[in-house]
Amino acid sequence: MSKYFFLLFACLTFCISCRREADDLEKALRLAKKNRPELEKVLEHYSITPTDNLKLKAAVFLIGNMDGFFFYTSSELDIYYAALDSIFSLNERYEYITEEQQNLLNRLKKPNPSNFKTIRDIQYISAKFLIDNIDRAFEDWKLPHAKALDFNEFCEYLLPYKSGWVERPDFWRSTYKDTFLAYAKAGIDISCNPDSGLISSVPSIVLNGKNYISILENFDTIPSFTISCWVNPSEYRRNARLFDFGRDGSWYVCFIPYNYDGVAQFQLVTMPYIWDGIPHNNPLPLAQRSHIAITYSENIISFYINGILQKRTRTRLTSTDLTNNYIGRS
Repeated sequence: MSKYFFLLFACLTFCISCRREADDLEKALRLAKKNRPELEKVLEHYSITPTDNLKLKAAVFLIGNMDGFFFYTSSELDIYYAALDSIFSLNERYEYITEEQQNLLNRLKKPNPSNFKTIRDIQYISAKFLIDNIDRAFEDWKLPHAKALDFNEFCEYLLPYKSGWVERPDFWRSTYKDTFLAYAKAGIDISCNPDSGLISSVPSIVLNGKNYISILENFDTIPSFTISCWVNPSEYRRNARLFDFGRDGSWYVCFIPYNYDGVAQFQLVTMPYIWDGIPHNNPLPLAQRSHIAITYSENIISFYINGILQKRTRTRLTSTDLTNNYIGRS
């Protein structure tokens, strides 16, 4: 008798849950008013193919929970945001503000909140935007740091189209992915890790001048990649390279924890035209772990120390030039 009661209870719970979900969806569609057709397009889009059943459930979740989210808008606010973008674009190193930027920010006129207009997401969001968000979220769910999420966790943490209550919905996923994915994956894998997945991971070694690791004789088939590692220096050896990737002494990229000037430095060399040294303010600290990373994609190379961007620059160096690649060899 007890097992039949449990089965009946489970079925009732499931039915109540489904009914509540359907009620939330219908309520949301009513609140959408003139925007209802846009949200219905999303549901119809994922109802065509059976393989999109999970995406349909995700769409129902988003639409059913959309009520209560909104954003502010005004002509003054648009001008203010455009000015902020212009000011912050003056500096490639996003972790600090220059004196020039601070002066511009101090003079920037802030918009008057009394002129703001409140717009509800549910009456604004387009089918194109929501479908793009859902499709990209499902792509991201396959990545190593997210694939362990179950569907409920996915809906809670990865699926939402914005991170706050009053942010204006925009197509932010592609921008964030292009900018930060390579470094995020590097931090997780501690490896040379392109978008196609982990291709090379090396164990920890003691760099004493004799030990080194050679990895991947060429990168011909890898258009985008990240090179990263943790380092814990026990002493300073001037100009010793932590890693060195390139073709020869006139065409390479490397990182030096302690150069001849006594500071850490990335070097990017494509002679005879360009030699670019990107110095850090200090050497890497002794007896302390530091994370070093270089990301490369479409001739743009970025340098990081402990997750902080040091410089992003365009280079003539390509993945086909990386034929002699070492960790711990100068």
